[in-house]
Amino acid sequence: MTLGEAKTHAFASLRLNFRPLALTDLEEYVRLYSDPDVTRWLEGGRPRTPEESSVRLARDVAHWETHGFGRWAVREKLTGAFVGRAGFSRMATGDVELGYVLSPKFWGTGCASEAAARVLEYGLQTLKFSRVIATVRPENGASARVLEKIGMQPAGKGEFFGALHLLYETSAK
Repeated sequence: MTLGEAKTHAFASLRLNFRPLALTDLEEYVRLYSDPDVTRWLEGGRPRTPEESSVRLARDVAHWETHGFGRWAVREKLTGAFVGRAGFSRMATGDVELGYVLSPKFWGTGCASEAAARVLEYGLQTLKFSRVIATVRPENGASARVLEKIGMQPAGKGEFFGALHLLYETSAK
């Protein structure tokens, strides 16, 4: 699948619009990843520099070209506000991982559950993934609750991204 074809992977949920991340998302991506409240749960646990965010966004965009799937920019339907990003990445193990990162402005609004549920549904039904995993730091109870709410099941613990994580999984039915 080419990047042009991947751009057709736009969809929506009740309150949110999803489209593949693009280099034009850089300003909002930098703002998201420079927030210490956001990045404390991510690899390294620290805010990203604008340069690091630019490299990460370029990798996310290239992931679509390489794998035919990736991460979406998530926007609020009503206002067009950038909510964050959600989607999939191919891990070194070959597993497909679900992940989401939202602006704190949208925490506690149900947007994380809505985004994660809709992306997971898209991955299982449209992209035909047979299994999807997710990892979460044990102290990030809010994210673990999101994964459980969308039907992912605990599947143990392991070291991911240099830290202990809980592992969740789900399979196509």
